[in-house]
Amino acid sequence: GGGLGGDFNKLFLGNLIYPQIRIEGFMCSRWLSGQKGTFLRDMHRYLKSGKLETTETVTEGIENWPAAFQSLFTGANNGKVVVKVADPKPLRAEKKEEQKEEKKNEDTKEE
Repeated sequence: GGGLGGDFNKLFLGNLIYPQIRIEGFMCSRWLSGQKGTFLRDMHRYLKSGKLETTETVTEGIENWPAAFQSLFTGANNGKVVVKVADPKPLRAEKKEEQKEEKKNEDTKEE
C-alpha cells in the first residue's frame, strides 16, 4: 500500500538501501525565480473570479483541535483544515461596546 492507504509509516528503508535505489527530491524554485509575482497575481485573479476553487474542512471550537489535526493524517479532511475558535463579528461588536462605555465613562469624569 501507499501513503494514502495509511501504510506510509510501514516503509522499511532497508528495502531501498540494499538494492541501491536512489530517491531524489525535486525543487522547482530555481526555475521559477522571477515568476513568483506573476504566479501570486494569477492565482489571486483565478480565486476571485471563481475559476479556481478551494475547499476547507472547518472544525468548530478550540477544544476540538486535536481531532482537526489528526484529520490531516487520516484523510478525514477535505482541503485545508481550519479550526474556528470564535466568530470574529460578535467579538468586534463587543469590543466596540466596551470602547463606547469607556468613552462614556471618560466624558462623565470630565464633567
